[in-house]
Amino acid sequence: MTNKNKQPLIHDNSKKAVWILITLLLCILALLIGIVLSQKFQITTFTPNEEVKKTDSITSTEHYQKRHPKFYNKKKYTYYNDNKPYNFDTTYSKARTFYSTHEEKPLMFDLNLVDSIDLQALRGVGPSYARRIIKYREKLGGYVRIEQLQEVYGMTKELYTEIIQHLTISETPTKKVNINSENIKELMQHPYIDYYLAKAIIEFHKTYGEFTSVEDLKKVHLIDDKTYTKLQPYISIN
Repeated sequence: MTNKNKQPLIHDNSKKAVWILITLLLCILALLIGIVLSQKFQITTFTPNEEVKKTDSITSTEHYQKRHPKFYNKKKYTYYNDNKPYNFDTTYSKARTFYSTHEEKPLMFDLNLVDSIDLQALRGVGPSYARRIIKYREKLGGYVRIEQLQEVYGMTKELYTEIIQHLTISETPTKKVNINSENIKELMQHPYIDYYLAKAIIEFHKTYGEFTSVEDLKKVHLIDDKTYTKLQPYISIN
């Protein structure tokens, strides 16, 4: 008896050959896609020394002006060439990564002229640190020694060591505090004069009369040599 509903059989070997061919084509396609993507997104690696040069160096004026015209800011700095400083005008941005050239050495920023955006060009100095350095300069009446940076709130030994090699101080006149003033609050505006020292200065003034010279401050009982040396650039008698 013949079965009329019987379907023709497909050989198993033919099925296997088709699937093997499809799998092979898919593998070849995936390999080609991988090659194309690897060439398009190829990552360049650098040696540690090269990375340090890229992050720690400050670039030429032309590079700053072309790459960061938004932050273009012209100021006078000191450039050191064979230990012989001379002034020149330069430009730069607040960008944090710089690329060095063989012809130029790092700039030296004047601590009494630099602004908060300028300071952010230094490695490790963000907006917060930059504002603190500028604010403390205003309270002091100007920096007279690089070491005063260590007095800035939150300044770490590591950051101080890192940035002082890029800083210098010009002989800019400091803002003076009149020690003949009888106003405690006025005297206390300077960070080196606390309430007790301000009171002692006023008491001395009331007892012995006005200070006739800056050196008379040494006669106040709370003033030792160290305190006087710190205060001397910032005090006046009128």
